[in-house]
Amino acid sequence: MTAIPDRLRVRDLVRRRDARIVLDGLALDVAPAERVAVLGPSGSGKTTLLRLLAGLDAPDGGVIEIDGQVASTAGRVRLAPHRRGVGMVFQSAALWPHMTAAQNIGFAVHGRSAPETRARIVEMLARVGLEGMGERYPDQLSGGEARRVALARALAGDPRLLLMDEPLTSLDPALRADMLDLIDRMLAACRASLVYVTHLADEADRLAGRVVELDAGRLRPVR
Repeated sequence: MTAIPDRLRVRDLVRRRDARIVLDGLALDVAPAERVAVLGPSGSGKTTLLRLLAGLDAPDGGVIEIDGQVASTAGRVRLAPHRRGVGMVFQSAALWPHMTAAQNIGFAVHGRSAPETRARIVEMLARVGLEGMGERYPDQLSGGEARRVALARALAGDPRLLLMDEPLTSLDPALRADMLDLIDRMLAACRASLVYVTHLADEADRLAGRVVELDAGRLRPVR
């Protein structure tokens, strides 16, 4: 019987920035539907790690595999970001300002007809509680609404792996609690694996079944 591969498998990952080693032989395995939180202070390399996993940058050493397929090796992105089955939510939401909320979400939908894409956009807006707000531009959205659109965009293409880079920064406690509940519900529905980067232990505990800390370029288990 063929074993099911890890959703994500990282071995000996190295990333340098000028003379500094940011990631130093890092290893990480994430199973299908598993949620892993990565704790660490600012500057520890958390965002660097996510950019490598997403295929936005190439590592200086090591191997990244997604669903058993080699995605990146030393100095080379072998699998383009849009072919990885990965969704990403950035710290600032990073919505395209010239696109409406609906257009931002639709940008992530690939391989569907125009009617199917429109239906998916309507579905995702409803799932994040923004029905009827698809024609608003990012500058017409509150911080919490922008984060909801970013989450909808990241999941609209049915990714197998979701990467989140401190997505709730600057939200007040009530909004942050609401967003944590929403992320939890959305992940339970789609069964995507999660790598969630944060410096807040309560966020890690709320969302993740496993918590690790990025320290001196490597991951160590917390729980």
